[in-house]
Amino acid sequence: MIPKNMLAFGQVGARYIDSRFTANLGAGQRFFLPENMLGYNVFIDQDFSGDNTRLGIGGEYWRDYFKSSVNGYFRMSGWHESYNKKDYDERPANGFDIRFNGYLPSYPALGAKLMYEQYYGDNVALFNSDKLPVESWRGDRWC
Repeated sequence: MIPKNMLAFGQVGARYIDSRFTANLGAGQRFFLPENMLGYNVFIDQDFSGDNTRLGIGGEYWRDYFKSSVNGYFRMSGWHESYNKKDYDERPANGFDIRFNGYLPSYPALGAKLMYEQYYGDNVALFNSDKLPVESWRGDRWC
């Protein structure tokens, strides 16, 4: 029996982007405490076109006006010949992301989002091929 203050979930996804068919399968739990929520998740990402596999492990913490999450990404497949680039080997990149989202309790229409994402390796493709690519952004909200 699942306690009332716990949510177990599963998720399945699939997409076809840049000539690659990828899918993911994951599960997690969220625990609702009197003033906050704690959660964790585990995902497997599979690139069927390129035969790449990656494990994702994450955690999250929420309060009424604040959300945070952290995820780690770990390659599970090694170097192999790329299916769509001649004379090129590929493998998934290890990395992580951190996200914050908050609002002012006294004025919830005013808030901000922060995100930082880092992957390790040469020619890692986030938006193009970079060495040790990093992405970060900040967003403000007001109504």
